[in-house]
Amino acid sequence: MTPDVIRELNAVGSVMILGIALNMFQLTKLKVADFLPALFIPIIYYHLIV
Repeated sequence: MTPDVIRELNAVGSVMILGIALNMFQLTKLKVADFLPALFIPIIYYHLIV
């Protein structure tokens, strides 16, 4: 994997961790498991488009 893909995966993972933290503080009711398919978007994007 290229550094660009890794950077984008880190960004997606950080947003998911933020969602988990917001759920733990009971500020929101996000279903973080619904965001799991977003982990494949950077991989597909960089391998097909770039």
